Amino acid sequence: EWGITQLPPSSPIMLCTQLKAVGPTWELAIEHIAFHHLIGVDQFYIYINERLESNNTTTRSPHDALRAAAQASGFRLPERLLTHHVHFVPFQEYLQTRRNIFQATVLNDCLIRARDAHVPWVLMN
Repeated sequence: EWGITQLPPSSPIMLCTQLKAVGPTWELAIEHIAFHHLIGVDQFYIYINERLESNNTTTRSPHDALRAAAQASGFRLPERLLTHHVHFVPFQEYLQTRRNIFQATVLNDCLIRARDAHVPWVLMN
């Protein structure tokens, strides 16, 4: 019998979260991914709430910034996890001006992706 805190081992779990692509946020994202990977999350969709080109501190891709943060913080995440299970979804600039539209769009997009991938469990934060 499955309780509220247990999921069948074969049930895929997807996590959708938002990220500002600047500064120490990448280190927090690594911890976030590491924790959720340990508790069984299979797929990560990270919605970037900022245009990467407008960030003058880095011209790296999101995956490269994530790898650099993992190396700097000492976290050992499998490369397969970073390359095949962490997906970045950049959003257009006009969505950033209205927070409620961005939130609604992220939630809707996340649910559509889960439905299309036949994922029964979705975490949103």
